[in-house]
Amino acid sequence: MEGEQPLYPNIDAVIYLTERHAAPAADRLAFPILRIEGLGVDRASWKGDVLDHALEAWADWNGDPLFHADPRLQKFTVIDHIAEAAPRHERWRTEYRRHPYMRSYDKESLRGRFDECIVSSTLVMLKNSPLKPDMKAAIASMQLFTHLMVEMAERAIPATDFQYEPNRLAAAAERLGFSQDVVAWFSDRRD
Repeated sequence: MEGEQPLYPNIDAVIYLTERHAAPAADRLAFPILRIEGLGVDRASWKGDVLDHALEAWADWNGDPLFHADPRLQKFTVIDHIAEAAPRHERWRTEYRRHPYMRSYDKESLRGRFDECIVSSTLVMLKNSPLKPDMKAAIASMQLFTHLMVEMAERAIPATDFQYEPNRLAAAAERLGFSQDVVAWFSDRRD
């Protein structure tokens, strides 16, 4: 309303359908349908009947019953949107947000996982590395690194907190089961 006059007097009603929010209702998952009525519905009751019919048809088409509830009592949760063809890193971020398995790690444990990712990606990306992990290992490392970035962002830990230290990378290479030649290669690197 603007003063005493409606802001959009020619709009009788708005129906908002979404599957980006959900709430449990009985033994089902309920998606909200927001119905906002303007003055036109009050002045012509048949318009309310049309709205009722549209909502019932939508529920029938979805194969679900129409459930009426007080919107102030509903606790709808946002559902992450997953595109039909999302890039890997977006799927990995969503996967981690749904299952944040590193949430209980202390900062030192996160640092250890970070070092392991750096070891794997260094071996993959540097031309003169003593060993080239296979593609499956490289992708697993990228996935872990994406999960780490989400967790570090949640905790506001800057990557600069995990400065390059050759001895830490050598220890990470050893934890990952690489040969002593690879461990020594990391230990000797100063760049």
